[in-house]
Amino acid sequence: METKQKKFHLASAILSVICVVFVAEAAAPVASIGNSQYFWWLFMMVAFLLPYGMISSELGTAYPGDGGLYDWIHKAFPETKWGARASWYYWINFPLWMASLAVVCPELLGVLTGLRFGWGARLLIELAFIWVVTWIACYPVCDSILILNISAAIKMLLALTVGVLGIVYVARSGFVNDMAPRTFLPGFDLHSLSYISVIIFNFLGFEVVCTYADNMRDPKRQIPQAIVSGGIVIALIYLFSAFGIGAAICASIGFVFCFLHYYWTEERNVADTPKEEAANVKFTDILSVFKKNRAFLALCIHGVCICCMQYVGSTLGTYMYSDVLGNIGIMSLASVVSMPLSIVALLIMPKLAEKFGLEKVIRTCLLIGCGLYMGLFAVMMLFSVPAIVYLVWSTMASGIASVYILMQWGLVGEAIDYNELLTGKRTEGSIYGTFNLSRRIGQTVGNSAAVLALGWIGYDANLAAQSAGTLTGIKALCVLVPGIFLVGSWIAFRFVWNITPEIRAKMAAIWLPACSTSARNARADSLRAPWPRMMSCSVPSEVATRTRWCLPSS
Repeated sequence: METKQKKFHLASAILSVICVVFVAEAAAPVASIGNSQYFWWLFMMVAFLLPYGMISSELGTAYPGDGGLYDWIHKAFPETKWGARASWYYWINFPLWMASLAVVCPELLGVLTGLRFGWGARLLIELAFIWVVTWIACYPVCDSILILNISAAIKMLLALTVGVLGIVYVARSGFVNDMAPRTFLPGFDLHSLSYISVIIFNFLGFEVVCTYADNMRDPKRQIPQAIVSGGIVIALIYLFSAFGIGAAICASIGFVFCFLHYYWTEERNVADTPKEEAANVKFTDILSVFKKNRAFLALCIHGVCICCMQYVGSTLGTYMYSDVLGNIGIMSLASVVSMPLSIVALLIMPKLAEKFGLEKVIRTCLLIGCGLYMGLFAVMMLFSVPAIVYLVWSTMASGIASVYILMQWGLVGEAIDYNELLTGKRTEGSIYGTFNLSRRIGQTVGNSAAVLALGWIGYDANLAAQSAGTLTGIKALCVLVPGIFLVGSWIAFRFVWNITPEIRAKMAAIWLPACSTSARNARADSLRAPWPRMMSCSVPSEVATRTRWCLPSS
């Protein structure tokens, strides 16, 4: 009886990328160049990891097979022997690498067990290591899924352990290195530049995953998803393990899982879509959305700015109340002030949006919130502000600026319709997922930047009272910086957002002819509604092949 061949799930494909590419001990040599390593890690992620991953993804999906690098070169130069030569050069480093790992194996066992091995025992351990690896390599890769998954988990655990131990050390003894901003600038001396090759080596291996195509259930989807998701996880783990003394592990892990959730999301609101139409929606289409769809770009910019504003304030609020205002207990009253404000906003905002338009209301709220923040900062620089005054003033500023959160989902729907008007493709899942991703980026940046900035302004937890410069820095971070982020949000809606009543009319012209009479009547009602509402508009099969969304214009 023929046995059914095992196939990679998406999670296993991502873990295989991590297992192949991620080198657990890689952060240590690069860390020797100091704080400038973070610049080089980030720079090489953009300049090398991103294009390298996208190239591997495109080649792996366009030419799936077990040959990988050999297949691609042979297809490009079929009359030459360059495919075999490149494969040999690619392979020749592995015997040397395997031998070095075999030499390390008895040393590692000695450290773990406390035993000392003679040359004979060391030789037996090294040979056993090589033959076990060779034996595993003789089996199809799909039969080694469990080994790949466990290996990836161990590698990530080791790297995260290094980062956590660094956090514990900092909490007890403080930073070992100078954390002044100037130390993060890149060095262009020969010593620093020599480690770029180490970083590049640490990022190699994506092309190996493309050879698993025959062992995947849906290689055209899973290879890009695995490479992008695995690459992001690897980059973040490299940074965290290299940082080692970072204070934002929870934000980093949440950032990783947000990316994984995004790439594991599948659109389910498409009915009876022909296969050839689905094939026209490519993984890289989201990049063209940023280029063509200014409305969606404005939403993403705004999402990053508004979340940075919220999370910088919430992360450093404790320091403002305890060190600047001297009354940390009053923080418990913040919800007492913010809850009535939210209820009032829910009651009056629909009427304001109906009268003045949704975008104008959002821009006005952003300007009012920004003005309140800037005014509060000016007052705090000139006078001593009581804690209760700060509580009410800052809560009103944050609450009015955050009114956008109640309105954003209708605008995302408009951006989806506008994207289809521009490209002819409807990709709700990708746009919704990317918009949520931009918000998570803002949350992560806000949390992490707030913690780092606290050290830059000279905050010392061991002091009973902070210096005047540190107190001024806390005021700026909690009040001035959120106001600056609100300016960025206002700029996004004032100068980037471009959906006008004329464009809404064009979008409506696409949908209304395909909708039934009842759906058109419902849409007419929704056009008069102050809040954007989404209603299912079933399209006859002779007109279209899927369920479309009818969106109001306001």
